[in-house]
Amino acid sequence: MISFILPSYDHLHLLDEVLRVLTIHIEEFLKEIEIEIIVVDSTPHREADVLQGRYPKVKFYISEEQLTAAQARNFGVQNSNGEVLVCVDSDCVPEANWGQALKEFLELEKNGDLLLTGPILFQSSSSPMVKAWHLVEFHEFFSTKPRMVRFPASGNLLIRRNQLDQMGGFDASRPIYEDFDLKTKLSARAWKVFYEPKFAVTHWQALRSPTDIFAKANKMGWWRGSFDKADQSLLKNLPGPFIGLLFFALISFRLCKTSIGGLLNFLILSFWTLQLCIQWGMGYFKGKRAS
Repeated sequence: MISFILPSYDHLHLLDEVLRVLTIHIEEFLKEIEIEIIVVDSTPHREADVLQGRYPKVKFYISEEQLTAAQARNFGVQNSNGEVLVCVDSDCVPEANWGQALKEFLELEKNGDLLLTGPILFQSSSSPMVKAWHLVEFHEFFSTKPRMVRFPASGNLLIRRNQLDQMGGFDASRPIYEDFDLKTKLSARAWKVFYEPKFAVTHWQALRSPTDIFAKANKMGWWRGSFDKADQSLLKNLPGPFIGLLFFALISFRLCKTSIGGLLNFLILSFWTLQLCIQWGMGYFKGKRAS
């Protein structure tokens, strides 16, 4: 059995679209496999009742308290029955070949040693500011070539139950970016993460203003996949200019490998560098105070 786990908070209009597209993929590519879909919603307004009537086969769990994505995923996993778990966020709509890629992976990967993840695309109609921030968050999930990656995107992930159980589930102590924790746990095991370009979703960003982006940057902490906000006390002895130049070089290298160029590339680089300087300063001085 495959259990699809969808955490949801205040994205019910997008959740409707995700469920609609997900149902199409299941009927076309996975109809011979036993399936269950679990939605864990903690939206303050009980609008999920409307979707329950529209998707009677979906199991809806409504939380009176707001849950983080990690908490909602863990709850969904605990109430699921599948040995294969597929996590999809309520604002991540599967692309055309998503279901086919999932089916092909299950047919080829019999040993259960690999996790599956794929591209996190932005909306083509997004503003340059939103596209820039999207690349900041998901720069490792833009490649058009199959490859192994350091960690999966938890909003587009296939993992076996025994793997997740051995890793202790998703880290519920993190308000966001709990997939960074998976990187740490995977590095201690023999499991690898396979990145399949056809296993793609489009992420519908809810960010609309610089204020929204700054608020999320503050939650994000350090550059995704390198440092985490929880580890900022470790930075207290690092010289500012050195770490700034190092990050700038790494960012430039990443951006040069993307297909986004011209003015947008410049805006992304400038925005990303500014965000990192802010985060580095916050981490450095908080680390100093913690010492």
